[in-house]
Amino acid sequence: MTSRELVLAALNRQNNDRTPFSWGFGLQPPARFALDEYLKSYNLDTEELYLRTADMLVCCPDYIAAVDNKDFWGYTYKTSSYGSGSYEEFDFQPLATAETLDDVLSYNWPDPDDYDHLYMHKFKKRDPGHKCAWGIRGGNILETFQWLTGLEYSLVLMAIEPEMVNAALTKITDFYLTATVAMLKAGRNDIDYVFCADDLGGQNGLLFSREMYREIVMPHHKRMFDAIKEYCPHIVYHSDGSVYDVLPDVIEAGITCHEAVQIECVDMEPEKLVAAFGDKIAFHGAVSVQQILPYKTPTEIKAEVRRLKSILGSKGGYICAPSHAIQAGTPPENVVAFCEEGTNKSLTEIV
Repeated sequence: MTSRELVLAALNRQNNDRTPFSWGFGLQPPARFALDEYLKSYNLDTEELYLRTADMLVCCPDYIAAVDNKDFWGYTYKTSSYGSGSYEEFDFQPLATAETLDDVLSYNWPDPDDYDHLYMHKFKKRDPGHKCAWGIRGGNILETFQWLTGLEYSLVLMAIEPEMVNAALTKITDFYLTATVAMLKAGRNDIDYVFCADDLGGQNGLLFSREMYREIVMPHHKRMFDAIKEYCPHIVYHSDGSVYDVLPDVIEAGITCHEAVQIECVDMEPEKLVAAFGDKIAFHGAVSVQQILPYKTPTEIKAEVRRLKSILGSKGGYICAPSHAIQAGTPPENVVAFCEEGTNKSLTEIV
C-alpha cells in the first residue's frame, strides 16, 4: 500500500499492514537544530527526514493581501526568548475591548478571496507522485475568536454575552468556510483530508462546559464540517487537552479523526478512548511530547510507540504521531527512536 492508501485506510478505521506515520506539528526550532546536527553523519537533515518518512502532508495557500505588519485577522505578536529559542505571544488583540454586538459587526473582517488559491504547486513540489495523503488547513473557528479577544475574555463573553460570541463565530466561520471550499474546488479530487483545530480542553478537563460547546460552538463547527464533506470526507480535528467529555459532540458535528490525543490528560487513556470512540473516529498523535519523548530512553520510547499502536490501532484507526510539537530539549536520539519505531524502519534503512 502507498502512504496515501495507508492513511485513508486508517481514517476509514480499516486494519492494514502498517500503521501510518506522521510528524504532526513537527519539531520546535531548538529540537530541530539538535536533530539536524545529529543527522549530519547520515548526510541527512530534518526536512529530508520528514519527506522520507511522513505518510501525510498538509499545506495552506498564502494570504496575499497587504496587512500592514499585522496578521490578516488584525492582531500582532511580540517575540519572547527562552534561551535556545523563542516563541510568539500576542502584543495586540483588536477585540480585547469589544463590549457590544456592534463592536463585533463593525470590525474589519478579512476577505477570504485574498488567499492565493493556486497553492497546489506546494504539494506537487514536495510530493510529486502524490504518494502521501494530502491535507489542507481549514481553520480554527473558536481559537481565532480567542486570538482576537484574549483567552480569558473570550470565556467571559461566552458566559455573559453569547450573542456577541455567536456573531463573531459566524463571521469567522464564513471566512474559513469560503476559503476552504475554494481550496477544495481548486484541489479537485487531490485533497484527502481537511485539518481543523481549536483547543477545547486543558490538562484536567474542558476549558468550558459541554453545554456551552453544544449551544455556542457546535453549530458553527457543524456548518463548517457539513460544507467540507460535500467535497472531502475526512476532517482531522485538533484539540489539546482533556476532551473526552465533549468528543461525542465533536463527532456528531462531523469529525473523522481526533488529533493530538494527549493521553496524560484526565480521561484520555488510550484504552478508554478506543472503548468509547474507536468505532466512530480515528486517532492521530498520542506519543507524548510532555512525558515520553523528552525524558524516556530510546528503548522506552520504542516500547511506548508499540503499546500505542497496539491499543489505538486495535480497530484500525490510528496514525502514529507526536501529541504536539516536539519540544526544545528533546534529545535527537529520542526523536530518531520515535521515528524508527513509528515507521518500522531503522535510520540506516531510511537513509
